Amino acid sequence: MFFLTISLFKKPKEIDQSLTIFFVSVLSSSLPITVAYASEYLPFSVRAVAYAGQLYTVTVIDHSFVTVGKILYVLIMPFYLVAVFNLGKRLTVLPEAIALQTKGLYRVSRHPIYFSYIYWYTVQNLIFQSWAVLILSMIQIVLVVIRARFEEKILEKNFPEYGEYRKKVWWIGKNIFRRS
Repeated sequence: MFFLTISLFKKPKEIDQSLTIFFVSVLSSSLPITVAYASEYLPFSVRAVAYAGQLYTVTVIDHSFVTVGKILYVLIMPFYLVAVFNLGKRLTVLPEAIALQTKGLYRVSRHPIYFSYIYWYTVQNLIFQSWAVLILSMIQIVLVVIRARFEEKILEKNFPEYGEYRKKVWWIGKNIFRRS
């Protein structure tokens, strides 16, 4: 929140203030909170069980997956925090062109924060084990990719060196097929 508050006082070269990107940015950020909050009410895997001539529905949650999911959820936190601190004052809610960050974690990933989001959206399926969460996760991932594409257009337009950086560094990992 600190970096986002500071970003309000920056004068970016360009900012995408369209209604579309506003909703994409807000939804891609707030859907995890919604999923976590609503998980108590979302339909989990249900299996019909016959007992004494009656048909019952039983909620089936594999708690070993929940435990693994929670561990995996926490494991990426250092990666995410380093990415946030590397981005520093450049961290914004809407895609903006303030300054190009290619150092720190951004030497090996163009979008380490977005990668962390996608990782979390995937892992939350182990924790909640619900078709509803699976569908919401897919929506979240699509929104993050759309947001990243809007951001990349702005960066390419305002920083000519971004094109070369994009060729060298993938979403996650260096381009091993390109010689530096």
